Order: sequence, then structure tokens, then C-alpha cells
Amino acid sequence: MSQLLKAEEALREFERGQFRPVYLLYGEESFLFDEIVGSARRKLAPPGLEDFNLNRFDGAVADGRDIAAAAQTLPFMAERRLVLVTEARFFRPARRRAVRDAEEAEGGAATDETREGPTEGRPSGGGDAGGDPGGDPGGGDAGGDPSGVELPAESDGDDGAGESALLAYLADPSPSTCLIFTLTSDRERRLPEPDRRRKMTKAVEKVGALVQCARLKDWQAARWAVERAGRFGRRLDQETALELVHTVGEDLRTIASELQKLILYVGRAESITVQDIAAVASPTAERRVWDLLDALGYRRRGEALELLRSLYRQGVHPLAVMGLLTMQLRRLLRVRALMDAGKDQAAVAAGLGLPPFLTARLIEQARGFTSVELTAALTRVFETDLMIKTTEVDPAMAVELLLLQLV
Repeated sequence: MSQLLKAEEALREFERGQFRPVYLLYGEESFLFDEIVGSARRKLAPPGLEDFNLNRFDGAVADGRDIAAAAQTLPFMAERRLVLVTEARFFRPARRRAVRDAEEAEGGAATDETREGPTEGRPSGGGDAGGDPGGDPGGGDAGGDPSGVELPAESDGDDGAGESALLAYLADPSPSTCLIFTLTSDRERRLPEPDRRRKMTKAVEKVGALVQCARLKDWQAARWAVERAGRFGRRLDQETALELVHTVGEDLRTIASELQKLILYVGRAESITVQDIAAVASPTAERRVWDLLDALGYRRRGEALELLRSLYRQGVHPLAVMGLLTMQLRRLLRVRALMDAGKDQAAVAAGLGLPPFLTARLIEQARGFTSVELTAALTRVFETDLMIKTTEVDPAMAVELLLLQLV
């Protein structure tokens, strides 16, 4: 079995009753953390036996010897016990920790834990805790640090006896324990990924699995919504699911909540429709962003301007709009180039790495442009971006004039 899993793969293992000795969950999508930990708790530490078969530790301060001792304890009236270690420091890059220690020694920066404690709604060990669409799922830089304090790549920045005890346990883990570590981006925002060079990370990979809980792109979130609706006996086709995502945003916790509202609204109806979403779902600024991109693609000038001004009223910065316009124009240019080369919809979808239902909309919009027009449009975007950043022009007015030129 692969030692690198996606969140849905780990969930499927749990639902089948298959548990590896150890997992490390990392990433930015807190709802996936909650789903995985919640599934493990239901299977391994149900109500009534939870006090006997569940141990929880704050990995920012816990001694590795205590964690190892809990993991070696036999379960009570159950096949397995569950040990949860949240915000496990054992997997953070040694170099960053060395830099932080050097800063503290000089009386400079406070620790990440001091600057920023656990955030409400993020996983803090229970798995049932109470979800920034623009986040970078792979975020973080485990490489060079501007402070110049270096630690060799192979060094682990060992905590001493505690980490040694944990490493010894991972070399021969108990088959009756499921040990789950978590590493979110809350306490160290630039680093939701573990350091793959550390002995502790390598040990987990060898006997267990690393599970990525990354934020999903819009079409991935739509696919997730389709699967989740199916669990509740409701049909949601992918185009309708994408409409839901574009209406409420890509945060999975929000999507799950809106789906519950929709299921209650449709009652006994088997399918959820676009009309149901329009009637019940709570639109966000992201909804208007996607409407704006569609208005650009279909060259609907009046609608595009109205949507742009609506985004400004909601506090969306003009440069953020510029980034989205650039993304859409690049997509359209790639589609137009593939169409001009005689590629069919399936080939265009494969070339873009997008699902067919989303590609179909882009193909329809690309028919309204030539490759020359799209190239010229991107040039105007870059010129406007440069003008905003190098002159005193009003950014909102500059982007509005740009949109008039594009559509």
C-alpha cells in the first residue's frame, strides 16, 4: 500500500476497518482533519469506552516518552486504542526550529506558539471541533531562511530522550494502537507540510502513512460535494455541484453545511437542482467572482461591470480581481490554441487537466475570441498591472477601464 495518501483514501481505509499503526495528517483543510479523526474515534473509541481507549496530547509540548507509553498500552474491551497527537512538533523542519531558537536567545521573535495559539474551528485533538480559499495546499518553504542560521539538512533538531523514545516505538509499533499525528498550518502558517528529511517523518512513512488534507480546487470541491450528497441519498450532478461551490466558496465545512440546508429544503426529492441552490444557498464574494469570469468569457460588458463594482463594495481588492482575470484569460487562450489545433473536448480537457463539464463551458466561451485577441488581452492585463504598481493611478478605476477593453 502507498505510504502517501489523500484524505479520501484514508477515510475509505477507516470505513473498511483497516488501520495502519500510525498516520500523519497535514495540510490546510481543517474539515478533512475532522472527518478523518472523527471516523477513527467512531471506529476505535466509541462512547462508553472512550475514557479507556483514547489518549490525546498537545504535540507542541508533550513528551515523546509519554506518547510512546500511551501507544504501548493495551486496549480495554476493544481490538485497538486510539492515540491523537495534535500540532506535532516532531515533523517541522529542523532549520526553522533552529532559527526560532536563535531568535529567542537574542530576545527577538516570540515562538509561533506564543504568537498564535490554536484557532477556533481548527483540529485541536478531538476530531469534532467546530474552514481561505486562496490558500496554497502545498504551502510553505522548508528551504532557506533569510536569517542565515543554518542546520544541516540531515539533522533532526532532536528533542532528546522524548524523540528517541518515539523513534524506538515507531520502529516496532503496537498492532493494537492507531497513533495519529496532526500538523496544520495554524501555528506555523508557511508550513503545513512535514519535513520529509527528518527521521520521525521517515519512520511514519515506513510503518504508516502521510495523509494530505489539502484545500481543494473548485472542480475537486464539486466532486467532493457530489460524493457527500450521495451519502445522504441525494443526486447532485457535477455541473450543479460546481454551481454550489461557486456560490458558497471552496471551504468544505461551508459546503457541507449548505448541503445540509439543501437536503432539508428539497425534502423527499431525489435530486438537488441549480434552482434549489439559488433559493437556499448563501452566496459569497467568490460567487460574484465566478460570475464575473463568466461575464468576461461570454463578453457581457454591462453584467461584468456591475459584478466588478459589487466585488469592490464587498472589499475585494482590484489586484485580486486582476489575478483572477489573468487566470481566466490564460485558460481561454490554452483552450483556443487546442481548438485551433483541431482537438476535441476530451483532448482539451486532458490538456488542461480539468474535468469535461468545466472544460465544456470554457470551450463555449473561447469560441467568442481568437488567439490574437486573447494574447492582446493578456498584454493589456500585464500593462495595467505594471501601471498600478508603478504610478499613482487609482487601482479600482484602472481595472474597470481594463475590463471595458477586454469585453
